[in-house]
Amino acid sequence: MNINKTLLKAFALVALFASVTVYAASALSWKIDKTHTGISFSINHFFSAVTGNFTDYNGTVTFDEANLEGSSVSFTIPVSSINTQDAKRDKH
Repeated sequence: MNINKTLLKAFALVALFASVTVYAASALSWKIDKTHTGISFSINHFFSAVTGNFTDYNGTVTFDEANLEGSSVSFTIPVSSINTQDAKRDKH
């Protein structure tokens, strides 16, 4: 009887870890591909448009169809990487 309880506990533990592994494997994750991505902007400033871009950024998208609340987007853009073709404005 003791062996059956031990086997049952072992089986339950294996089943638990297997389900966690399957759950973790169902989430898909993508990193932003800087070779094929760009971040640019255009802002109206008085009577002219100011255009620019950011040269440094990182991002990850994680999608889990089984757990949408666990899906996420993480994105960072260092402000110092702004480029408007005007060094004085960029520094400001």
